[in-house]
This record gives sequence, structure tokens and C-alpha cells, in this order.
Amino acid sequence: MMYQRIIALCMTGIISSLLTTTTAAVEAVRTEAVEDYVEEQQPTSGSVTTKTFTTAIVDGKPADDLRAFENTVDTIYFYTVLEGLKGQAVTHRWKYAGHVIANAEISVTDDPFSTWSSNKIESNWTGFWTVEVLDKDSEVVGFGTFQYDHPRF
Repeated sequence: MMYQRIIALCMTGIISSLLTTTTAAVEAVRTEAVEDYVEEQQPTSGSVTTKTFTTAIVDGKPADDLRAFENTVDTIYFYTVLEGLKGQAVTHRWKYAGHVIANAEISVTDDPFSTWSSNKIESNWTGFWTVEVLDKDSEVVGFGTFQYDHPRF
């Protein structure tokens, strides 16, 4: 009986140690993956210093700053401030469910340069959206995400 207790305690210690090690390993891999992704997204030239999703542009500025929209909103704007991209044509690429829905080409005439694009969204296109900012070489220099969903009651 005493040996069974000792074995049970040893097994509990081993399992606890394995779970702790596994959790730490998973967290380390997850952290490394995020760092790699962020590093890949670093611009080769220029950057996006401000990115805002909004329901309207008023006097050249976003009316609000949202990351989630109800599907009763039919037009969403992506406002950006770009630096180091003067003289280039950049693109706001709107993506939904892995598919490119729209591209908005923008000529950057100043540094820094404030600009925006908009997209009319069908009410059934619910879920997560991404808008990428591409430089003249089609490299991603910034991006933003938002959720488009049914109203919450």
C-alpha cells in the first residue's frame, strides 16, 4: 500500500512536470512564431505610423476609431498616415476570408502623408477582415484588422 502511494506521488510529479514543460514549450513556440511574423511584416522602405478603421472621414480625419463593426454599417474607411513613401504609389488591399476584395491605389505626394480608402461591405460578409498597405514593390509595410459581425443583443 505504501509503495502504491509512493508510485502515485511520483507519477503525479512526473505528470505535473511534463505539463509545465509542455505549456512552457508551447508558449515559447507561440512567442517565436509571433516574433517571426512581426519581423516579416517590417517594411523594407517606409512605414505606416497611424492606422484607423472608421465609419466616416470628417475634415480629413477619422470620425471614430473602431476594431469591430455591426453588419448594419455598409461602408468602412481605413485611414493611414504614411512615412518614407513619398513619390510612390501604395495600395490599400482589402481582404476577407483570404480573398482580395478590393485594391485602392494611392499616390503618396508628401511625407508624412495622410490618406484613406473605403470599402462597401455586404451585410453577409461577416467575420474578420484585413487591410494591407503595400509599397511600390508590393511589399506589406503595414496592416490592420477588424471584425464585421451581426449586432450583439
